[in-house]
Amino acid sequence: MMKSQSTVPIILGLSLLSVGGACVYAFLKKKKDEFADSSDSFTDNAATTSFDEADSGISNKIARLVRMISSQEEVKSVEVTLSNKIVPLVVGRKGYTLRHIQDSTKTEIQFRELDESHQVCTIHGTEAGIQAAEQLIMKEASRQITLTEEMLVPQTACGKILGRCGDALQEICRKSMAKVWIEGSRVLGENRRIMITGTQDQINVARSLIEQKVKDDADFRRSQEQLDIRREPRIRTPPSSMTATPVPREVLPPTSEKLKSLSSSGQLEVFVSAVVSPSRFYLQLVGPQSTELDILVETMTEYYNQQDNRDLHQIRK
Repeated sequence: MMKSQSTVPIILGLSLLSVGGACVYAFLKKKKDEFADSSDSFTDNAATTSFDEADSGISNKIARLVRMISSQEEVKSVEVTLSNKIVPLVVGRKGYTLRHIQDSTKTEIQFRELDESHQVCTIHGTEAGIQAAEQLIMKEASRQITLTEEMLVPQTACGKILGRCGDALQEICRKSMAKVWIEGSRVLGENRRIMITGTQDQINVARSLIEQKVKDDADFRRSQEQLDIRREPRIRTPPSSMTATPVPREVLPPTSEKLKSLSSSGQLEVFVSAVVSPSRFYLQLVGPQSTELDILVETMTEYYNQQDNRDLHQIRK
């Protein structure tokens, strides 16, 4: 009689344990089906994930759910609306960022489509875990998206944009903090394509710097065209048309001139006016100095067309 009375609590406990286990199994199976359905929302962000990885992801979700249920704190849910442009930042490459947020905050995060431009992010977990997950999500969402844009520039302005040994292009990259390069293979008529990679602010700064280079090049070429139009052709005047002056002009000794660049790029635009040998040739600057050269040519022509001056500089044996 005593033995039968002692076995009653054991049988009752086993019965309650069986019923409780069945309830927990049904609950977990339901959650597993929900997680399996929601896992389709991550297909675009992890297209290369295998079936084994998908099963492992569901198992991890169930494990996190068990930990939340076993904890004494109440499990809650919070919804956050995110733009479609922000979702890739939160999910990360192959879902690594999202898994890191879930593991570090002990929460479960799901996405569902709200409209064409937004998605709803549902966070399941304790109150502290939800707050931590929200902070991490907002931190990832605050990061600026890296973009790549292109712009077309005149072929003639590429030298100004590149600069000597690429110095001007490196300066543009340094000031804008963007990656800028000129495509060398594709030539679109009279234009060249420039690619810019960075945040939107960095791209805007790089664009403004490139546009300024293009404007400077156009202004320089326009001024050169106007200077060429105003310049008179160099015509030698016959000696008979010149009147001799009794007093010769002062003759200065020859001096050597060092070419210095006046532009910030350190470049000089010149053309070869005469070649004596491969190691000796004469250069003429293109720019305002050309006018000074014209005046010098006219002055020297006028001076040496006078017989007295030629006799003065005649070499005597």
